[in-house]
Amino acid sequence: MRRLKETFDCHPLYFGFYENMFEETSLASLIDVLGIALPDLNVNQKLNVPNILEPPEGQAAECRSFYNGLYDYCRSEVPVSQTLWN
Repeated sequence: MRRLKETFDCHPLYFGFYENMFEETSLASLIDVLGIALPDLNVNQKLNVPNILEPPEGQAAECRSFYNGLYDYCRSEVPVSQTLWN
């Protein structure tokens, strides 16, 4: 992300997360960056919703530990990520 910001004018950059991609505010930001108009979307319609699986015991903690640096970076650079991940 740092290199992208250094290389490109920051205004047209969009950093998004799947966890909130289909919220109206996220879509509005993306549409603004792309400079396009989209038809009305039903952001509440869920298609192909997967079954939620619980990870095996200990695996969630192991993943959090592995990605901790990335989570910290995202929290500082993209504040919305603070509300997405525990």
